[in-house]
Amino acid sequence: MNKKNILTKQHQKILQMATKNKIFKLAVQSAFNHIIITDAEGVIIFANSAVTRITGYSPEEIIGNTPRLWGQQMPSPFYKKLWSTIKKDKKTFSGEITNKRKNGETYYAKAIISPIISPRKKIIGFIGTEEDVTKQKEVDKMKSEFISITAHQLKTPMTSLRWNLELLAESKLDKKQKEIIEGLSTTNEKLIDLVNTLLNISRIESGRITLTPEKINLTTMIDSVKDDYTIKIKEKSLTIKTDLEKNLPLIIHDTQFLRQILLNIMSNAIKYTPEKGTISISAKKEKEQIHLKITDTGIGIPKQQQKNIFQKFFRASTATDNAIEGNGLGLYFVSLIVKESKGKIWFESTKGK
Repeated sequence: MNKKNILTKQHQKILQMATKNKIFKLAVQSAFNHIIITDAEGVIIFANSAVTRITGYSPEEIIGNTPRLWGQQMPSPFYKKLWSTIKKDKKTFSGEITNKRKNGETYYAKAIISPIISPRKKIIGFIGTEEDVTKQKEVDKMKSEFISITAHQLKTPMTSLRWNLELLAESKLDKKQKEIIEGLSTTNEKLIDLVNTLLNISRIESGRITLTPEKINLTTMIDSVKDDYTIKIKEKSLTIKTDLEKNLPLIIHDTQFLRQILLNIMSNAIKYTPEKGTISISAKKEKEQIHLKITDTGIGIPKQQQKNIFQKFFRASTATDNAIEGNGLGLYFVSLIVKESKGKIWFESTKGK
């Protein structure tokens, strides 16, 4: 008999603690997602049937082994962070992970790993779950490719339309004709912006875009972005307040994409802030980083919807209920750029404020 497949008394104790409720144990065994229980060193002492279905390994191969059996596909820092979270900090780790099935196929999973802590506050094991999201990622990739192709096909005729509208605007037109041309131009520009956003999102998602770091004066860029929205700010009688720390150091970032981040966030603030509202912009140095904060007196987002704010195509009910135009791509795009540049973005909101 293979010794690694023999559960010690300590293993049995851990297993009993984790699955002491019979109904819970039955639910775990029949769950669709992969679930394992290990000892404190990561040796597997329980695996439900989904582990075999997803990884391809038999129960005999799994029990007594470690998740390295199907893992070891991520860079070393990923696993260091994982172990530090669950073993040192005694907290739950969650993230997307790449694994390999027994037949050699790569698969992607959303993993959640939590420590099992004894009454004496000692880690005696871990429980881990994985949701196979390979098909979902493949569908998302197909969607992105379709959107990219469609956007490319739309960009050329819309650019041509822009040129023709500009030529028409320079010709002799009566008042009504000018209004029609201006309306068409505005709509066409919105479509061009949408297409450009879709193309940039597609490039970032597929890893086909490279940031070009440059030294940037953030104060100058913020002033420039404010100038771009002068007309819209005046139309809504908004008050813009700035509190920028003096002598902010130059920051290293891609000029085009940092500007796009500011334009998108400012656009949202202006769009969702009622007339005569206030938008505040502050920036200050915090250790080796710059903390940029943009606040507004807008309509806010319901608490239960806030977790979705950076998701693609998401729009809060407060926006749709107020019939405010939008496509749900702006903040998703911003979050991609921030993530790509190793930065951090978050938000705080109260509905109606």
